[in-house]
Amino acid sequence: MSDTSHVLSLPLIQPSQAQKHITHNEAIQVLDAVVQLVVIASDQSAPPQSPQTGDRYIVAAAGSGAWAGHDGDIAVYTGATWIFITPLPGWSAQVLTPKGALLFDAVQGWQSAAPTLETTPQLGINATADQTNRLSLSAPATLLNHDGAGHQLKVNKATASDTASLLFQNDFSGRAEMGLAGDDDFAVKVSPDGATWRTAVQVDAQTARLVAPEGVESLRLVAVHGTTLTLTPPSPAGFAMISSVSSNFPQNAASMIVCYDVGLSPQLMLVWHGGVVHNLGNTPPTAANVPAGKIGLAAQSDGTLLIRNEYPNALDLEYCITWINSWR
Repeated sequence: MSDTSHVLSLPLIQPSQAQKHITHNEAIQVLDAVVQLVVIASDQSAPPQSPQTGDRYIVAAAGSGAWAGHDGDIAVYTGATWIFITPLPGWSAQVLTPKGALLFDAVQGWQSAAPTLETTPQLGINATADQTNRLSLSAPATLLNHDGAGHQLKVNKATASDTASLLFQNDFSGRAEMGLAGDDDFAVKVSPDGATWRTAVQVDAQTARLVAPEGVESLRLVAVHGTTLTLTPPSPAGFAMISSVSSNFPQNAASMIVCYDVGLSPQLMLVWHGGVVHNLGNTPPTAANVPAGKIGLAAQSDGTLLIRNEYPNALDLEYCITWINSWR
């Protein structure tokens, strides 16, 4: 029969042993030390000057004094002397100073039991992470701040046919997506239901050519008869298609394509018009300088285009204005 237990090396009472209470008390002392193991510190190499009975420490490297030769052991003060318990792989200990948890490894010794962010497989912040959404956050806002200069948010993909994008959802159903979706062209897509997607804008990766597959509509408004309508272009120069969408007269009699340059030296050129458009250059249109039956058009130094509606039969004109090409 062995003199000690297999795992904790607790002393065992032997047959016909005298003073059995001594062996029993030694075993209780070991159990008292290692069950619910909490140590005062794990970074001390020498015993404290005034230990209290039951104080426990993990001996740091280069143990000295009464702790010499017991690096990594659990030192327990019995009231008269120190006893030492050698940990086994997998033992854990709570440390009071500084607060933390340690895990014993046969090769590396005592190591932090708390996973670092570098090794954490999943992280949920006020949320539950899963195998796909390994980082999950529920909060009113998220701040990604600079550290002394700028800040970049990087979304990386493995190959050109993969996706690197930002997806915007409504109740976890996709509504808009922007990024590189299945190729290297930058695209902005929208969906009314999370199933049917349409590309609003696409930028060719090779040429930087901008394509709007579904078309572009900037403004839809009404030019009331006998009044002047003010348009503010998205840039100080460019092309604009001003198309009548009213149903009660021919479109080609009230539509136009113009080339404009507003600002310090406003310029206006009619690229195409339907025969009733009156180009005033940079002179503001009024009832006096726009003939009856005409549509007066002018560019202004304040950055606006003006349309005066003197169309025949006193009709209000509904327009769709599309900025075909603009530059800054």
